[in-house]
Amino acid sequence: VEDETAKAVLAFIIRRHEPMIAPTWGIHVGGDKDRLAGTIRCLQGTGIPIAAVRDGDTGETPKENIFKLPGTFPPEKEIFQSPAFAKHLAETYGVHLNDFTATLTGVDHHQWFNLLATKLGIDQKALIWESSRVYVSGLRENETSTLVALLKEASQQKKTT
Repeated sequence: VEDETAKAVLAFIIRRHEPMIAPTWGIHVGGDKDRLAGTIRCLQGTGIPIAAVRDGDTGETPKENIFKLPGTFPPEKEIFQSPAFAKHLAETYGVHLNDFTATLTGVDHHQWFNLLATKLGIDQKALIWESSRVYVSGLRENETSTLVALLKEASQQKKTT
């Protein structure tokens, strides 16, 4: 995956559909979309069961085990547009998401969780994981089940000679 937010989102998507195999799969941050694709292409044919999951605003190539997260934006933007996240933020922290996002004009989306964590006085990484859990719980099952099925298939591919 591209970053820590994508890692958290993918972890909860996998746990939602395959909780027993979730601990057996490694999810690693590997860099931007091009680096991920390059890594997958480099390791094809080695017999290593590997796949890349890029952000939702990036294309996918399922035949090469290059997939994407749900949605059409980076996961930070998807989370911050999520009604489930807005509700959780208001109920848990008393923060109205629309008021907070109004302060983000011109701010790179990679900084949003840092700013929100500072406002809430909590650890940024913990906030990312909490927010990802809430976001994924608000997604429809059909938005996540196909990705998990594709990853499961990729993890079972045999080495070709």
